[in-house]
Amino acid sequence: MYARGFSFKNFRNFKEEQTLSLRAKPAAKERLTWNAFKTGRKDVPHILKAAAIYGANASGKSNVIRALQVMQQCVLTNTVALPPPFQPEAFAFDETSKYEEMSFSVRFIKEEHFYTYEFSVKNHQVAHEALSLKKERKILLFERTKNDADNSYDYKFGSSLQGQKKSWSSMTRADSLFLGTAAAFNSFQLMPVVEWFADNLLIINAFSRANNLYTIRALEQKRLKKQTLIRFLASAGIDIKDIQIEKEARPGKNISMNPNAMRDDGEILDIGHISFVHQFNGKAWPMSLTDESRGTQHLVELAGPIIDVMKKDATLIVDDIEANLHPILIEKLVQSFFEEADQRNGAQLIFTTNCDALIDNNTNDPDNPLLRRDQIWFVNKNRDKASNLYVLSDFPIRKNENVRNAYLNGTFDGIPFIEAINVKG
Repeated sequence: MYARGFSFKNFRNFKEEQTLSLRAKPAAKERLTWNAFKTGRKDVPHILKAAAIYGANASGKSNVIRALQVMQQCVLTNTVALPPPFQPEAFAFDETSKYEEMSFSVRFIKEEHFYTYEFSVKNHQVAHEALSLKKERKILLFERTKNDADNSYDYKFGSSLQGQKKSWSSMTRADSLFLGTAAAFNSFQLMPVVEWFADNLLIINAFSRANNLYTIRALEQKRLKKQTLIRFLASAGIDIKDIQIEKEARPGKNISMNPNAMRDDGEILDIGHISFVHQFNGKAWPMSLTDESRGTQHLVELAGPIIDVMKKDATLIVDDIEANLHPILIEKLVQSFFEEADQRNGAQLIFTTNCDALIDNNTNDPDNPLLRRDQIWFVNKNRDKASNLYVLSDFPIRKNENVRNAYLNGTFDGIPFIEAINVKG
């Protein structure tokens, strides 16, 4: 149940179409058995377990994640007319892009089917939408195209799509998706696509922040065992004996990884507070999580989502993963997604970072880098203020070249070029 790739066009600071591909490139041989899933297919034999996105501040690397998040929200709310901050926004630095279509496309594997789902948006309405799947051969399930002459839609349905297709299409508004409408009326063939966005794609960024309440709820609902969390923290160098949760009833927000489900409804919630029990001089010393370091707090915030996606074989996407975390700890978190070789299923991690220590580096095995070169992506903004996304494996690199030094020297761009900072005014 993992992602194969994602494409988008005319979104925020990206003008031309950009593609983040998780298909392992055959020419890159390093650590393939550990860093990629086997698919059992000849056309796409391996899918990568992780990808890192680098870029200077304001280059747009966070908007790569935001584009996929906007697509997710459109699917989950069944509308492309989303309110801020999820409203699709076209490229702003020319006179024509705001009148052109924004497009989003995602490719993923679920239950041995290769799905491709895409739609484009213009003037807060769907301009085009299509879904196809591929097992032995590619099959179109549906395609929908707006007719600008009379604002109607032309539909094309594959012979394999079952159900009340005419009824679903008649109920689909111009600002809503046929996918969501049909799934809402129990289309068993389209529901897995909506479920993938809802259950197998977890995004943590400025608009869907990690918080320890997610981890607390996972502990309370027994999705996460206390000893599993203790072992997780111990592997990160945080030695504790026990975890205590105390509850307090107060007005609060419903907590969900889906930011659309977080609403301030005034409901009285039982809010949990975590305390770590440390062992010292033969005595137990409870300490509130708020008194622990910010790095420890951030790790607890990530623990629930990470363990959850690993149980679900889902995809976790994190913006600015290194916040308050040591580079070696980030490396350990990434390595945790590579624990078993030659997997057919498992969890994926996609993240933005400025932690250059992950490039061409593996402290456990210096001869094998942590990330393959097709797992390292860069975002760079050109003179027209339009950003581009590209992968390290597209660059010719000598066998013994120090990739990290080349990155810091600007060989691949994706870094800031800063003159002396003027603080005098």
